Amino acid sequence: RGKERKEVALLKAAEQIVRGETPDGMASYGKIEDALLRRIGDAEVHERELKWIVESMFPVNLWRDVKAEDLVALMVYTGALIPKGKIYVKFNETDGKKYLDELEKELIKYSNIEISINSKIFGEIKISRAIDVATMPTQFKDRAEYALRVIELHRALMDARTRADAAKRELEEELRAKRALVAELEKIAGQLPQRARFLRLDESVAAREAEIAKLVGEIKEVWGSLRPLAKELSKRLAVEEDLEALLNLPEPWLGDYLATLKVYSAELRKEYEEHRRRLKLRENLMAWAKSRLGIADGVEEALEKLAGDLGVPRGLLYAVASRGPGAILEPEQLAAELSADPAVVVKGLEALASRGLITKKYVA
Repeated sequence: RGKERKEVALLKAAEQIVRGETPDGMASYGKIEDALLRRIGDAEVHERELKWIVESMFPVNLWRDVKAEDLVALMVYTGALIPKGKIYVKFNETDGKKYLDELEKELIKYSNIEISINSKIFGEIKISRAIDVATMPTQFKDRAEYALRVIELHRALMDARTRADAAKRELEEELRAKRALVAELEKIAGQLPQRARFLRLDESVAAREAEIAKLVGEIKEVWGSLRPLAKELSKRLAVEEDLEALLNLPEPWLGDYLATLKVYSAELRKEYEEHRRRLKLRENLMAWAKSRLGIADGVEEALEKLAGDLGVPRGLLYAVASRGPGAILEPEQLAAELSADPAVVVKGLEALASRGLITKKYVA
């Protein structure tokens, strides 16, 4: 800010000098300029040497806070000196035209402010803001008119820089939001490479794809719990293949797929529970046959024969055996389970007990 205020003050003083006025406290400027120009002569002079000349000729500040570099800037604004990079020359038409062209080119650069970031999936992302910069004439007929052109262009540059800085801050804020959006989309592309070709730098697309990623997570979670059940039941489920195919569609319809999978999951769990129940009954039956009959093979045939020999209903014998050795046998419960007459059940249990296959009151 201090540098800008200094430049504003120097430009105002330069304009007053060019128009034949005397800036406050700078009545000696003309003499100082003449002395310096005589010292420089017609040769080109480097900025370091020029500053040294000023400081050696005027060892203290010229006017209040005006230092050596400020005097050089003032002489540029009044047209006495023309900068050529780090070299300065006295006013001449050729170099003056070149300097004005350089200032105009610098001014035009501010007409479009652009910043960018790089993305793995989108490449370079650019955002820009156009700034209206005034075009100014660069023709002049003498040093005074040249100096006014220099002053106008420097003031325009100051204004353009101020507006460009404001625009850049706005763009950086916008870019910050885009950077967060890019990070979200790149995360999705990393998780679901199939979706990369459907991604665009758009909030609605990010929301859609985030929902898709969420649904994929839920599907995988459901499938992760179902996989061992399906394997044990020898069920062929192609969830991974389904997901691969669906994710390559613009609209995967994963919500419908998840709903169907949850219904199937409930059915499969019921089937699995029944499967495990049957396995347990089978294990109990085999254990009972080994404990009570001393056999491990041909159990089905042995039970069939035993039921016939004892005159015990086959269903009752299986119900007793499938409870396993040592199980408590309740006649009423067995009767209800088999939809049989309780008297028939008790008679059958007595027959089994008489052969020592169960104990009285009643234990399998």
